[in-house]
Amino acid sequence: HNSDRHFGEVIEASEINGWNSYNTDICRRRVRRFIDASCELARRWAAGAQIDGALYTMGGDEISGDIHDELRETNELTSLEQVEGATELHVAGIKQLADEFGRVHVVAVPGNHGRTTRKPTAKKYGALSYDIMIAKLVAKELRDDERISFDVAAGPDALTVIYNRPILTTHGDKIGTGGGKGFAGPILPIIRGAKQVQLQYSGAGVSPFLILMGHYHTSAAPPGILANGSVVRSMYR
Repeated sequence: HNSDRHFGEVIEASEINGWNSYNTDICRRRVRRFIDASCELARRWAAGAQIDGALYTMGGDEISGDIHDELRETNELTSLEQVEGATELHVAGIKQLADEFGRVHVVAVPGNHGRTTRKPTAKKYGALSYDIMIAKLVAKELRDDERISFDVAAGPDALTVIYNRPILTTHGDKIGTGGGKGFAGPILPIIRGAKQVQLQYSGAGVSPFLILMGHYHTSAAPPGILANGSVVRSMYR
């Protein structure tokens, strides 16, 4: 489960007390470490088990984008250049996972930083997203690899059934609970937002077994939820 790569964003350590740095080279290193760790940990934890494949999520905010004027001025690359670099990074990672697990199913949903409009839209939400464009480019690049399959969302969510259990992938910007609250930080809106999503889908006759989300740049695993951190927010360069 990965999201919030913000490929193309720049963070200068001198501007934040040396706590973090970020640019495209650092992004590439962190993503490679993430893929390597996924393979290594799976070998360790699943020893003796039969692995049928891997689920790989492209959970939105693949690029820094230009939804804010500040980003347009400080990004290392233009949005179109970010798309190219982000695509190459995903292709390399998915190929490595396919070599390791034999089969990879890729699920892609749009985030907020990848939108091509100043404000969010209700219609054509996926069609107006750089995130979805990246996913389609990745799928095109890997179309001849029979080990790899894709589900690219047209809207904000994607539902994947694994062993008869519905897994819902969503970026998290659409859950409508705002930012962090007091000492609990973003954990409370993550839980409340996931509950709203569960109720919405239950009304349609589907009860998600697990909700995969990002957006808040915070790793958390409350019951029924797996919230992803971000590549850009790290204490390690």
